[in-house]
Amino acid sequence: MAEVTLRIPTPLQPYANGNGELRAEAGYVDELLERIGAEHQALVQRIRTRDGQLRPYVNVFVRRTDIRELQGLETELHDGDEVIVMPSVAGG
Repeated sequence: MAEVTLRIPTPLQPYANGNGELRAEAGYVDELLERIGAEHQALVQRIRTRDGQLRPYVNVFVRRTDIRELQGLETELHDGDEVIVMPSVAGG
């Protein structure tokens, strides 16, 4: 298992007790979200759907690459990785 950092954008920080980042040990993105969700369920509910999939308007990056371009939630994590959550922003 790798020790990784989950970076949380400002709009989602209230669901992580105001934290801009959380650390956990996990081998895959899915496992990271499970571990973080054990303490911050409201945060993970805004990242994943009820059936555990990534929400359509939430992007998750590992090593600067969207996990949808990698192995999705099964993307492997390595020590020191930063996992960045970035909700899509609409406007005009």
